[in-house]
Amino acid sequence: MALKRISKVAIGVAAAYGIYCALGYWALPAGIQRAASGYASDLLGRQCSVGEAKFNPLTLELTLKDVRMAGHAPAEPALSIGSLYVNVAGIASLARFGLVLDALSVDRFSGELTVNDDGATSFQDVIDSIHKHFPPKNPPDEEGGVFRFSLNNIELTNSSLHILAPSRGVDERLTEISLGIPFIGSIGSDREIKVKPRLTLKDNGSPFAMHGQTLPFKDTMATQMHADISDYDLPHLAAMSPLPLDADVRSGKASISADITFAKGLKGAGDSIIVTVSGHADNVAAAMKGEAGRKNLIAFDRLALEQATINLTARTAEVAGISLASPNIALERLADGSLAWSHVIKTAAPDPAKEAAAAEPDAGEQPVSGQENSGFIWVVRDASITKGRFRLEDHAAGNALVEASELNASASNLTMKPGESTAFSLSTKILDGALKSSGSLSLDDLSGSLSLAAEKLNLGRISGYAELAGMKLAGRATVDAKAELAADDAPLSVQASGSAALEAFSLEKPGSAPLSLKLGSAKAGGLELEYKNDLSLKAASLELRSPQLDLPESGFASRFAKASAQALSLDWTAGSGQIGAGAKTLSLGGADVKAGAFEGRVGEFGANAFQAGWNGEKEEASVSGSLFTARGTALSAGAFSAAAEGSRARDLTVGWQGRKQSLSVQSSSIGITQTSFQADPVSGGAREVAVSSLSLGLASGEHESLSVKTASVKSEG
Repeated sequence: MALKRISKVAIGVAAAYGIYCALGYWALPAGIQRAASGYASDLLGRQCSVGEAKFNPLTLELTLKDVRMAGHAPAEPALSIGSLYVNVAGIASLARFGLVLDALSVDRFSGELTVNDDGATSFQDVIDSIHKHFPPKNPPDEEGGVFRFSLNNIELTNSSLHILAPSRGVDERLTEISLGIPFIGSIGSDREIKVKPRLTLKDNGSPFAMHGQTLPFKDTMATQMHADISDYDLPHLAAMSPLPLDADVRSGKASISADITFAKGLKGAGDSIIVTVSGHADNVAAAMKGEAGRKNLIAFDRLALEQATINLTARTAEVAGISLASPNIALERLADGSLAWSHVIKTAAPDPAKEAAAAEPDAGEQPVSGQENSGFIWVVRDASITKGRFRLEDHAAGNALVEASELNASASNLTMKPGESTAFSLSTKILDGALKSSGSLSLDDLSGSLSLAAEKLNLGRISGYAELAGMKLAGRATVDAKAELAADDAPLSVQASGSAALEAFSLEKPGSAPLSLKLGSAKAGGLELEYKNDLSLKAASLELRSPQLDLPESGFASRFAKASAQALSLDWTAGSGQIGAGAKTLSLGGADVKAGAFEGRVGEFGANAFQAGWNGEKEEASVSGSLFTARGTALSAGAFSAAAEGSRARDLTVGWQGRKQSLSVQSSSIGITQTSFQADPVSGGAREVAVSSLSLGLASGEHESLSVKTASVKSEG
């Protein structure tokens, strides 16, 4: 009886096993094929088919081949799969009350996705058909909980996808797709993981690769993702911009290699997210659309980024190197002060009410200690520009035009870290001349030292910036100088030394208190300059040709054929506008001076211990010196006139009050040869005159008068 019972059980098990195998090997594959052409086609609203189906009921492995879903035109498949392989972990699925797969692989997937103007896709009819059979619940039913599943060792190989969005310029052909995902699921799994994370493909022929790995460190547990993009077409990328661009990217390709590391700190160590990027862009050209493209363009042969490491958690960035080869950059600054390029991205106009609300601080919000400065701390170890061209047309500064060519520049330790300096060098042809500069500066507070060599710069090109201060500027400048800069918390301080030269120079200030200064040429050697609110300038030597100074409001004007000075000093006080000048020796030739009704001409003039001052607020001028000599002098003031072949004055002081139109002269002694004078109805002259302790007062205008006081006068002839 026991043997008979065992036999029956064995026969039952064998029969069940046979039926199970028959169902698995033959019935299930046939059922899948029928379900694809029947139920699945009805559910999706598209004709579906499976060319071949296999199932191994012993290992729970399912293989489907030639899987297809028709497109809107049945002859053209919207989706196709060459091979689909699924390996179900049966025991693990039962133990975890969910679906557990040991492997899921798809080979030779091919599809096409079209996005219409309204955002709907070419599969909208499929979505609508599914919703017809299974209407979505609103709100969603959450009673069933989350579906329990664990998908392991997922792979997609030899696949392609064509994405089209005609209205947005998107035409992406993703080919040679290879994707690996170790695990996805809502429940844990102890299955053996054989697949490493990866994604490789070609986007319109440009290779893209990404893979991941686990990095065991002593104090951290880290995962790293690596990505490579090669020769990506930038015009194609710009055409896919989600925002409308008022610019054309005409050419260019970019390559990028990047690593993203997610590190979980152990033993008290902090977490970190680190991005490391290297890359380059070649033969890039872009310009604004329409007529603005002539004055707003960017082009370069190559932009290279070397080993940029960004720690998003610590908010630090370090770049090993940046280089820009043969850039050609043209910018236009609009009358409102903004750059034309800032309007390339067309966005909706800002809402003033929302901006004001966003700017208003939350009364309950307290600053977090150590986060008052949320900016990145960054440094670029080496940066360079070679063979560059630059053009700026500034409509906010009287249409000033700055053009530079043959621009070469380099910098090391480029940073704004407090206490650190950036060493730099620069050379270029600019403003119709040439410029070279090098030095070391702290970009945090603009302090440091530099040298500057400028040759024949056309100042008229930047006259628009002088116009912002109410001035007009013209001429050419040559400078060879060294400077020390210091800003700190106080106003900018500058100390400089060197030499300078000007050609055909003019500086004009129209409007109230007008001023006009012109120079045929000027050369200054042994210059020393100090600036901190006020200006102090010293020169060991100064030579001027054809200098002219006009102060129209006070009636002062001067013309000189030439002028030279030794040990010259010039001081300007910003608050009061006072100007002071001095020189150990001063020599003038062909001088012609007018001050109101007073006019003076001197063929040759010399002065020792010369001092001069001008007070713009009071319209007062003064001149003094220990010794003055003159030849060929002619003076006139109203009814008074005088002339002299030669003259000499000691301890001379001359004062001019523009508002009162009055002139005063004082001297310890004056000697004059071959002189004549006339003051209606008096006139006279002498071969030689010697005057001691002279005091002369002359007023013109409504209160015209003349007064002369002296201790003694001697004359001959």
